[in-house]
Amino acid sequence: MKYKIGSVFLVLVVGWALFSLDKEFKRDSIKYDAGMLSYYIGDYDRAMSTWDGLERYRWDVEEKFAEIYYFGLLGQRDVGKAKKYLSKFASKHKDKVGYMMALILIDEDALKNKVEIDDYLESSREYTKESGFLLAMHRVALEDIGDYLRLLDEGFYGDVFFERVETKTDIQKRNIYDGIRLGYLGLNSKMNVGIGEAFYSGKIAGKNIRFAYYWFLRAAELGNADGKYYLYLINSSPTQWPILNCILANRYVKELESIGYFEGDNKTKFKGYCVRDA
Repeated sequence: MKYKIGSVFLVLVVGWALFSLDKEFKRDSIKYDAGMLSYYIGDYDRAMSTWDGLERYRWDVEEKFAEIYYFGLLGQRDVGKAKKYLSKFASKHKDKVGYMMALILIDEDALKNKVEIDDYLESSREYTKESGFLLAMHRVALEDIGDYLRLLDEGFYGDVFFERVETKTDIQKRNIYDGIRLGYLGLNSKMNVGIGEAFYSGKIAGKNIRFAYYWFLRAAELGNADGKYYLYLINSSPTQWPILNCILANRYVKELESIGYFEGDNKTKFKGYCVRDA
């Protein structure tokens, strides 16, 4: 009789535990979905508040936190916080968060972190399309132009933006190589804009606003006005990524107005200030 009571008690305990886990899982799923709704409409503060607690054990939430801080979607970039959030899952989910970790490490010091960056991009290039292109740039920036061409030939990226180097003269090859290197290392803002435009228009591996945004952001941080203009466009459009961030859009347009960007040849570029629906 004693054993029967014990067995029944054990079954009840296990059943209650499973019920509690299922209830917790459903509650977390609702929290995640609610946070994603806020994220998709550009209300990043509310998204992070809704997700509070989930970031401790969900890599996808950690990645969103890292994106918000890395891209400055709250108004100010904080690469250190982005790295802090993502590092927890960087090894276990290298294929999924490798691209974002690589961006953070490039921002931190592309040359110092070169081996780690290469590892993250190799691990994630099958999962994240942008990783393959960034891996090619990473390697050519570190003087492996042959490997860059091999990666192009594998069909990951296309050759619309970077013309085939083997058909060029030695001087032209060197100029193309130097442009890629300086753009990747954040030392040539025009190259950053050019790469961003290629993805913004869909000339490489399809249109990709998220990847374009990264390159425009790098150009803007070097003071490039065209980079700031594209960030203004992306942030003020509900069909782009990030989605409708009027605070950032209006900040960029004010900066451009202050330097007379919308005069002369650029006069027709002005689209007006971003107004967010109440």
